[in-house]
Amino acid sequence: MGNTCASLPGSGNQRWSLDCGEGSLPAETPDCIDKKEGVAHAEDVEAVSLPLDKLEVTKETELLVKPQPDANPEGAVILGIEQATRNETSGDDLGKTPTSPSRRYSASSHGSTSPVSARERARAFTTETGKRPSSNSAQSSEPPEQETPEAEAMRLVRELIEMKEWGEAEMVIMELLDELSFDDQVRVWADFESAQIGQEVLDHSAIFLEARQRLPGQDPVSDMVVTRRSSRGGTKTDPAQEGFPGWSALNPVKLDYYSLLPNSPKGFFDGIEQQARMLYRVADDKLQIKVLSEFPSKHPTLSKSFVLAFLSMWAEVDKWDTWNPMYSDPPKALTKPTLDFMTWEEKSTIRLVMSQQGVSEMHRLFTPDGMIVQRIQAVIDPQDERNKNMKLSKGYSRKKQKDSSYTIAVLGADKTVVVVHYEVALLGKHPPNMALHAVFSMLMPTIIRKMFKVGADIFSNPLYAERHAADAVGLYARIGRSERDACDREARTGHKFHSSKKGCRPHSDIFSAGDLVQRVEKLRKGRQISGDTS
Repeated sequence: MGNTCASLPGSGNQRWSLDCGEGSLPAETPDCIDKKEGVAHAEDVEAVSLPLDKLEVTKETELLVKPQPDANPEGAVILGIEQATRNETSGDDLGKTPTSPSRRYSASSHGSTSPVSARERARAFTTETGKRPSSNSAQSSEPPEQETPEAEAMRLVRELIEMKEWGEAEMVIMELLDELSFDDQVRVWADFESAQIGQEVLDHSAIFLEARQRLPGQDPVSDMVVTRRSSRGGTKTDPAQEGFPGWSALNPVKLDYYSLLPNSPKGFFDGIEQQARMLYRVADDKLQIKVLSEFPSKHPTLSKSFVLAFLSMWAEVDKWDTWNPMYSDPPKALTKPTLDFMTWEEKSTIRLVMSQQGVSEMHRLFTPDGMIVQRIQAVIDPQDERNKNMKLSKGYSRKKQKDSSYTIAVLGADKTVVVVHYEVALLGKHPPNMALHAVFSMLMPTIIRKMFKVGADIFSNPLYAERHAADAVGLYARIGRSERDACDREARTGHKFHSSKKGCRPHSDIFSAGDLVQRVEKLRKGRQISGDTS
């Protein structure tokens, strides 16, 4: 073979290699691409024109080469890149067997350049951590000498569930389903549900999907974020260029990392965008806010993880009042936290606007390729025992509006890109845009600056240092694994995410966790079409 001139990683962990002799990368290669290695996102290159006589296709994953009617007279063709084996079937495709397992649900072990299957990764994962189902569990057993793929997948999923590794568990299920005909997929999924593990994984898959739906579905077409002048002479982010048309923008909040971390070596923050961008809108009777930012992966002088600092601010809920002005008192934990879940009682206040008391819960999930999803949601069901047991404090009203926040952290070797999405249901008349702009312009910069200040100083805070060392639920060790997975992802694909560059922003297909929800919907729909309601 000749030199690989374009290697295109697709959604999740897919990878295409186009071998074209002495060819070269397209001239419109985005800035985030490693041009030497020739690596790009699949959605960034819709079509590649190459001489047909110099083309070879490697089989890391399936490529469909489609000569187009308008092929140029020099004998070049347009390569249409399609995911033929994703098996997200509909209509006439429901009964067809995929031609080969999809690489979409594969991952690589750290330091490797070759994809491994989800089950291989799960075997290594459970062995490496030394965690297996407890000995008193009825389902606990060592793997038999000969085990069917379905039995092995079910065993691995049980182990991963006990470890709270929902993303890994979903990948194992999806890989297994991809290998089966439609009828066998229906049967196997019924087995997972009968074993009382399918619904748990499905519920967490729904959280992954919800988070993905809060990201842009398609990257913008401009080179950089286009800004427009604000009425005060500053600049404003153009939401359409961020991938969010129809949103309004606030002035970006400038973040001077050299002031936050005064002993940082010169040039340490080169390549880090030192501002947070804020968008908002009212849609579907919900007020929605987004904050887009990035920060360095490591502390400049301590070589400690800034991802750990960021997530520990959220994990240690009893310290929220130190950085969020909406909290008048520290939230109070209602149950013992776990790696993936915690719940608490909180009091929040916006002066002259509201003082509310309620119950919230957090789900925290990890993907196999170094991304972390966190959802915080209000619990407003009056029949929920947590609400029944809550004693309302004087001066506070019971929280009745459902609100949610999603944090998607895309880790990397040099930087972490973060998208935070907050939404709250509106009761009654919608507030005017001018009022929203005024409130957010006052409140959001304060929250953001305090968050980054607390994050910058967190390693000198003895309370946080003590909790990092204790690592009661294993969160901080798990963050370290996600960082290694992210470095592996970047080494494997050559792609680095950025918060503002064309073709490099996090988008709705950056990870495949969440696809199980859509697959199960299709399986159930297919059963109805075939008349099988058993």
